[in-house]
Amino acid sequence: MSRSHRVCILVLNGLPGSGKTTHARALIETCELRMPEWNCVGVCYDEILPKDVEKDLVTNCNSKGISKWKEYRQNIVLCVDNYIASFLGSAETRVPVDHIVTVQFNKSVAYPTKSAEILVIIIDDNMYFKGMRYEYFQLARKYQVAFAEVHFDCNVDVALSRNKDRVEPVSSEVIIDHKSLS
Repeated sequence: MSRSHRVCILVLNGLPGSGKTTHARALIETCELRMPEWNCVGVCYDEILPKDVEKDLVTNCNSKGISKWKEYRQNIVLCVDNYIASFLGSAETRVPVDHIVTVQFNKSVAYPTKSAEILVIIIDDNMYFKGMRYEYFQLARKYQVAFAEVHFDCNVDVALSRNKDRVEPVSSEVIIDHKSLS
């Protein structure tokens, strides 16, 4: 792993409608305009794990009894792992178990179009369970790269109001349930 390449995994977490995606897009745009030596990419779970697919996965399990939803999410982490390994020029790349996840990941996540010494990977998801965030912390530790977590604290009423403006709104129950977990 080249020390001349620097990587940061930035995990954004919070309620649906708390502003994570808006801030992620603004950060990526700012990096493109003001920091040409940086590659800033977004990993938006809403794009990689579409709502219709997610609904189907939640109710199904694989042959080992593991939720298909959890397995899909674990494959997204493996895709990020591969992305970092590729950026660092590491020979240690793993291919995710599920080809469909890889295709969705490659469609949603822009690969750098310029040579850069710094890579910031913005993980945009609710990440309401500590274990979901910990998987990315473990990746940072594996590659000895920076890790940061930003929690978007948002009033439930504000999140519900913003959610109504979404193209594909999340159910109100999900937002209320997630708030009770935090």
